[in-house]
Order: sequence, then C-alpha cells, then structure tokens
Amino acid sequence: MMFARGSKSGLVRSRWAAIGAAVAVSVGAGGLFVASAADSEPASFVAVTPVRIVDTREALGLPDALVSTLGVTVQITGLVATTDGNAIVVPSSATAVVANVTAVQPTAAGFLSVRPGDATGDPATSSLNFLGAQTTPNSVTVQLPAAGDVEVYYRAAGGATGDTVDLVIDVVGYYIEGSSGPAGPEGPAGSTGAEGPEGPEGPEGPEGPEGPEGPDGPEGPVGLSGDQGPTGDQGPAGENGVLLAAQFYALMPADNAATVAVGADVEFPQNGPTTAAGAITRTSPSVFNLNQVGVYRVTFQVPVSEAGQLVITLDGSELAYTVAGRFTGTTHISHTVLVETMFANSLLTVRNPDGNPAALTITALSGGTSPSAATLLIEFIGVAPAAG
Repeated sequence: MMFARGSKSGLVRSRWAAIGAAVAVSVGAGGLFVASAADSEPASFVAVTPVRIVDTREALGLPDALVSTLGVTVQITGLVATTDGNAIVVPSSATAVVANVTAVQPTAAGFLSVRPGDATGDPATSSLNFLGAQTTPNSVTVQLPAAGDVEVYYRAAGGATGDTVDLVIDVVGYYIEGSSGPAGPEGPAGSTGAEGPEGPEGPEGPEGPEGPEGPDGPEGPVGLSGDQGPTGDQGPAGENGVLLAAQFYALMPADNAATVAVGADVEFPQNGPTTAAGAITRTSPSVFNLNQVGVYRVTFQVPVSEAGQLVITLDGSELAYTVAGRFTGTTHISHTVLVETMFANSLLTVRNPDGNPAALTITALSGGTSPSAATLLIEFIGVAPAAG
C-alpha cells in the first residue's frame, strides 16, 4: 500500500534563482567544502518531518555498507522504503532533496560525495569528511535528475580500496519548481529517531524588525536605599526671596490695656521667632528699627472693637498707601504692604492715623476665652533696583 510520508511542517517561499545541480556543505575533519553546479529553475522549499530512507546497518534502502572507491545509487522520489514501511517521502516533481547524511564507523578516514544520480566520472568534491571509527553527520542539498535518484560515493584516504562505511540518510525536505500550492493535510507522525550529535553553531542571522511594545510588567520590589551622598554647595539666593524676618506680637488684655489714641502707635511688646539676627529689632513696645536700606514686606493684624483705621509710619511719617480699616463690627484690621527705606536704622510703627475721630480699643477676647493676639511681621526681601 502506498501513502504520503512526512507532514509539511512549513512551506518556505524562498525562490532560488539557482539551487545548483548539487549543493552540499560539510563540516568535519577536512574542514568546510561547497560543491557547486549548473543553474536550475526557481524552486520553493517544502519541509517534512525527518524520514529515514537509508540505514545500511539495518539493510534499509541499501543491502550493505559502502565500499571505498565505489558509488551506489539511492532512489529519493516515488515509493521508497522507510523505517515505517514503504512510502512516498519526496514527490516525483521535486527538483532537489535536503537530507541529513551520516557516516557511521568507517574503517578508515575519508569522505562521502553525494551528487545527482546521473553524474558521471569520479566526484571532485566532498559532502562529508570523517576520521576512521568516527560517526559524522552533515546536512546535504542535492539536485535531483529526472530519475529522482542520487549517487553516494565513498573514498578512503589515499584512495585505498576495501575499506567500508555504514550510511544513514534522513530526508528533511525537498524543492519543487514554481510557486507552491496550498499545504496538504498533515500526515501521521512517524516514530522519533535517535538524536544525533549536536552540530556546529551556525552564523547569527540578521536582526528582525522590532516587535510591538508589550504591556507593562508588574512593579518589582523596592531596592535597598543607597548611602546618602555628600551635601552639595549652597546655591545662590533666589530673586526677591526673604532674607531676614522678625515677628512681634501683643496678647490682650495684658498688652495694649489702654485705648490707642489718635496719632498714637499700637504696641507689640513681645518678641516672636526671628532670622534677622539684630537687623530688625525693637526700640520700644511700639517702635521697630530697620537696620538695612532696602525693601521690607510688612504684615500686621490688630483686633479692634470700633470702626477705625491703622497706618504704617516710617521715621514718623504716615505712609498713605498703607492705610487699612473697617467700617463697623468687632473684627481685625489687617494689611500687607511693601515699605522701602532710604536710610539705615529707619523707625517703623503701626499707628491710629492723625485726624481720625476716635481712639481705638484693642479687643481683649475675640469670640472665646483665650487672649486675642495682635501681630506684626517684618521681612527684609532685598534691595530695590537702581532707577533708570
């Protein structure tokens, strides 16, 4: 019974401009050999599950081992014997065969030449080189003549006669002319042969195109903290940053117990936090010395019981743009302004302005039982740019 043997594991549509009358590459004791031949029509490669068609140890395909200086013919296409019985492994339309050829335990070193079955004369090239008593495999590609056979020739070193070598041939694929048709159904799997020795590593192929970016993987564990590095040099001061600051305050009713008369100053007799280091200080409970020439940011808030106003004075003069007030009710009068000094050690106060109708009562308890606080924050922020 005849059946198709060897499933098509893939159809490679690599079109050969010429596959050659026989192309065989061997790596063995004798080095690298390439046998070339005439051009042929473009063809497509068909890979099959490896099928053993020759094993002289088992009288498969050939009855005996090869003898030095003698060639033997091996039928490739059509119905051939295999380890699983007769089968068609390579169709008659194939133009070339790809097979693993193994020399098993030769009695002497030598080479095998695998070429088309209609080749004449002694072969001038080798497909497989080996040493005596050595089992050596190699992959061979051979063009097929119309008869679909190949010749395998064994020659011992020095051309000695009488030496022998067992031969194993495993078909792994073939070439057919023209464009390949659709893949046929997968045939039954054959039994797995013995694993041969690992061949030499081939050259690295070209880098393929970059694939699409995959999804982000899970976040890994946090690594150990490294040693703290040395402290860097202090950078330059930023523009318009706060260079010096001082906080002053009053707590009622103990402070500002009396009303603040018209033309009198609010007292802030207690010292809060400071970075001014003597550059912003008090000279009395209500008067504050600004040591440096430049621009200061002044923020005050004072709880009062009447409608009224407060203004900042500099060296005794009221600064009209700093007036802040409220119409009615018991709330804080608060304001934030910039003040520029022209002389060192200028004096600043927060005043009930001249010309106002009444004195101001500083609220003792604003909405609770804790003392109300009046605060004054003075910040030196820099030197004003030169005019021009």
